[in-house]
Amino acid sequence: IGKMVANFNTHKGRLRVMAQNPYNAIICLGHSQGVVTMWSPNIQTPIAQILCHKQPITSIAVDPKGIHMITSSVDKSVRVWDVRNLNGPLQDYRMRSVVSDVAVSQQGVVATASGNIVETYRDFCLKTAEKPYLKHKLW
Repeated sequence: IGKMVANFNTHKGRLRVMAQNPYNAIICLGHSQGVVTMWSPNIQTPIAQILCHKQPITSIAVDPKGIHMITSSVDKSVRVWDVRNLNGPLQDYRMRSVVSDVAVSQQGVVATASGNIVETYRDFCLKTAEKPYLKHKLW
């Protein structure tokens, strides 16, 4: 049904975080040193590396247009990066607790999960979001 296209060793230890850029299918890997590496199956080395945090990465998400990458770390920070030129961070947020997962909707709404709380933000990538658009406690 499926077949392996490529298999690479990152040489960065255990891997816990992986996301795909939906615009160009580049794979983004989050490492325990706070580094995000970007991989293409055609190249045996990372096509880009960026030090996003000083602590381990907990999640990565890329918006559907492939412009912004959002990373979170165990230091309770969430950062927004411009994937096209890797400058940044464009935004740097301090959350109340560690964000375990980040997702971006087709409309650009960003959702963060911390424990049993999910918060959604509008304009999270373009300007500093003062407060969540919606907040939901799961139990």
